[in-house]
Amino acid sequence: MDGELADLPALIELRHRHDVMLYLDEAHSVGVLGATGAGAVEHWGVPPDAVDIRMGTLSKALASCGGYVAGSEALVTHLRHTTPGFIYSVGIPPSTAAAALAALERLRRDPALAAKARARAARFRELAVKAGLNTGLSEDGSCVVPVITGDAATAPATGRQDAPARGERAAVHPAGGGEPPVASTVLRHRPAQ
Repeated sequence: MDGELADLPALIELRHRHDVMLYLDEAHSVGVLGATGAGAVEHWGVPPDAVDIRMGTLSKALASCGGYVAGSEALVTHLRHTTPGFIYSVGIPPSTAAAALAALERLRRDPALAAKARARAARFRELAVKAGLNTGLSEDGSCVVPVITGDAATAPATGRQDAPARGERAAVHPAGGGEPPVASTVLRHRPAQ
């Protein structure tokens, strides 16, 4: 969620060098990365079979709900027979699948949509930096642009009666200074077990 683009060719090289499997999370890349929005594999111009397992969500650019895992036939068969989501649950509703398919079809018909999303993210990043906001490690090409307002683990308690209980911290107020809003979020910090 930092907006960095993983160097997929370098990861593929490590995969070959160490004879390991490569798992790629495409949740924030499908619909925005690559010439047609097909994701990181298209963006980096690597063969799809250079990645052993690709997973992603249908809930972002594909405007639906649920997710997917793509890989070899053996992997997919194994997951179908061993994953609790398939054994103790049901598949996604047809309407949900239809929504994701419609979004994919729209991307295929208008591949400029991915470039438009990247341009809007770049413009937001540019304006945020110009306004003095910390956008962290986010880089051009990524549509994830964080605005870092502080560290919840080191934020001071508010000192108010509704202050967090021991072991909890108050969220940082994005407007800076002054009292946090009445409806401020309290982040629960749990010590490591």
